[in-house]
Amino acid sequence: MAIVAKTIRGRQYYYSQHTTRVNGKPKSPSTYIGPVNPKRRGLNILGKLGDFINANFKIEEHVFDMEKLGREELERQREKVVHRAAALHELHDKYGLVMGALVPAPIEKPVRDDAITASEKAAGAKEADNDAAPVADEGET
Repeated sequence: MAIVAKTIRGRQYYYSQHTTRVNGKPKSPSTYIGPVNPKRRGLNILGKLGDFINANFKIEEHVFDMEKLGREELERQREKVVHRAAALHELHDKYGLVMGALVPAPIEKPVRDDAITASEKAAGAKEADNDAAPVADEGET
């Protein structure tokens, strides 16, 4: 058994070959092992930067202060709510615009009587047309 490197489309791969004779002719089936120079997939610039930092610096704690980031995000959200309220108040003062809730609640509307009667009239008219249609006797031609 031998391990052979084959080049396929410009890349080299390892194969295991075992040569035997069948009916006097040499046969050498090969089994794929893997690439000669395996690539590390999915390692983009951020992955390389992370590897560099891990290799060269001893970091005992987070680089970022997560509590501070959380507080800043909450403050941004509060400012956004205050800004929206001020803009809605200004629109109300200028134009009398009144806005509803951000997430509207469904409103149950009663069914109109005229819509029901119109559909019943249409259905009744179709039935009347079907009843009034003359039926030809089979004996008459």
